[in-house]
Amino acid sequence: MRTLGEAFGALLDYEPTAGAGTVVYKEQTGAEVTSAVAITRRPFPARWRIENSHGLRVNDGVTEWTVPVHGSQSSRPAETSLLVPFPLYPILPEKAPILGRSTDDWRPINAHKAGNSFVVITVEKMDQPETTGTLTVDLSDKIIREMDLGWITIEVIDWSSAWLPESDTFNVAM
Repeated sequence: MRTLGEAFGALLDYEPTAGAGTVVYKEQTGAEVTSAVAITRRPFPARWRIENSHGLRVNDGVTEWTVPVHGSQSSRPAETSLLVPFPLYPILPEKAPILGRSTDDWRPINAHKAGNSFVVITVEKMDQPETTGTLTVDLSDKIIREMDLGWITIEVIDWSSAWLPESDTFNVAM
């Protein structure tokens, strides 16, 4: 149980306060999307940005903007976004339905160390316990490096905790 606690402690430590990198989202059907992502957790609330072949999504802490490649730009108050888009699950796990809370879809059932700085957590679907997945937690960067839930795999292929946001990172050009 100490290993599971160590992994959750790292994930919920709210460090790093900012970061940027590349996340690959793969569906079981073969669909794959690579996204450039950036986040900052301070000042609260968390702000984030995702850019990929579908367009741009930005949450500046007040408003969440969606700017699709094809179609019209839209916005909504940021506080209505209880969950974050799939590419952010590994980086903002407190916003993902994977921690076993009453409103989550998944709960952890065990964990084991994988080397010096990784913990692999086995999770099960709460309404289908026979359906399991894994979360590979990077204890150094305090993110989930790979999330395999069967029908989707989300992998952080590069990550920099040293990244600091530019003044316009979380702005959407009108």
